[in-house]
Amino acid sequence: MRYLGSQPGGLLFRAIVTALLILIVIVQFLRYAEEVQLETEKASVEQTIRIVDSGMVIRFSELVVNSQLQRLSQLDGANPFPLLQPYGLVPETYLGEVESLSQMPDQAGWFFVSDLGAVLYRYRYQEKVDRFQLSLKFEDRNGDGLLQIGSDKVFALHLERLNGQ
Repeated sequence: MRYLGSQPGGLLFRAIVTALLILIVIVQFLRYAEEVQLETEKASVEQTIRIVDSGMVIRFSELVVNSQLQRLSQLDGANPFPLLQPYGLVPETYLGEVESLSQMPDQAGWFFVSDLGAVLYRYRYQEKVDRFQLSLKFEDRNGDGLLQIGSDKVFALHLERLNGQ
């Protein structure tokens, strides 16, 4: 009995089939690797938001202990990364503060744009920029729109996503 490899061209046929199977596996792996990169970067952004929020809890606690709650309203729209510096919580991907969007480099990472009062994250694996702002959440009991220590109730100092994602 003769099998495929013993036929003329049989060895070439098996080599082509094997090469095609290897190419299919490589393409599938590359798709998977790309998905993993995107999901890892997304998780990193979410983790940084949680780190900033945790750092703001520490900052808030320091203001309470030092009887400086009146300084809370200054943190609304501020750059959170210098506030995290004393605790060693600044992400490695924080690339600094720029005055305007036009000065923002084309690098992936975190930036603070001072004229917007916003934190931006430029993604490495996507053509996407997320925008955030440090915002003070409080119950305005007297209705003046300003934080009044003693009459208003403070809830949180939170890095809020502005572009609705």
